[in-house]
Amino acid sequence: MYSPFFVVGTLISTCLDVLLRDDSAPESTNHSLTRTRPTPHPSIRQAIEALQSSKPDVAETLCREHLTLHPASVEHLRLLGLALMQQQRFGEAETPLKIAIEMAPDFAPLVEDLGSALAQQRKFAEAIPLFEQAVRQDPKLTSAHKKLRQALAAVGRGEKLQPKIRINTGASIRQETISKDHHCVIVDDFLQNPHELVEFAAHHADEFSNAKSYYPGVFVDVNDDAMTDIYRFIRFQMTKHFPFLRGNLKLSTFLSMVTFRPDEL
Repeated sequence: MYSPFFVVGTLISTCLDVLLRDDSAPESTNHSLTRTRPTPHPSIRQAIEALQSSKPDVAETLCREHLTLHPASVEHLRLLGLALMQQQRFGEAETPLKIAIEMAPDFAPLVEDLGSALAQQRKFAEAIPLFEQAVRQDPKLTSAHKKLRQALAAVGRGEKLQPKIRINTGASIRQETISKDHHCVIVDDFLQNPHELVEFAAHHADEFSNAKSYYPGVFVDVNDDAMTDIYRFIRFQMTKHFPFLRGNLKLSTFLSMVTFRPDEL
């Protein structure tokens, strides 16, 4: 399944922020003309907690029960959409999200959510305009910018990042034994331009996302062309130290940053 657009943690975190704290969040259709937001209905927090606990069916039930009595609740419509998305029911999620957008058309995160549901179904022609709309409505909505770039790349209209990476020919290379059956090759002073790469990563910080593994940080895909020399170097060194790998070495291309503190590992 193609799934860079729906990151449950990100969506729920955003939902929690905008529904419980952000004054820019949509208010109920029966709100007063003041800017004071009413106390959120208890089921909103309950539904968010259910989503955070990977219980989307519970969140769905809470939202549907509330919407039976209050069908114009934008918050519950959005949460219902998120609950359906967490259950991989992206087509069904479109309906509550579209209804919510009709009532809160200027709420960018909601527009982004619908784009995510469509992108998960590879409906990029419909998703891209929604991501574009979301970034116009809220230029600081970095997640929408990222999803727009991903969607454009998926239809061949985007480009992967291409940092300038130069290998240090005087790098220190050694083999270490971790245990009887585990060995590794350690390369120190690997790059000629490490500070440039750090600056590049900082400049493109919003492109990075959480690694879908045990890697203690974030990563971003980069153009394979930028890695040609590195691939050549790694293949040569690894097969030199571990001849049994010859012809069986698989490599993946990404730029990563460790963001965990030592005590968090």
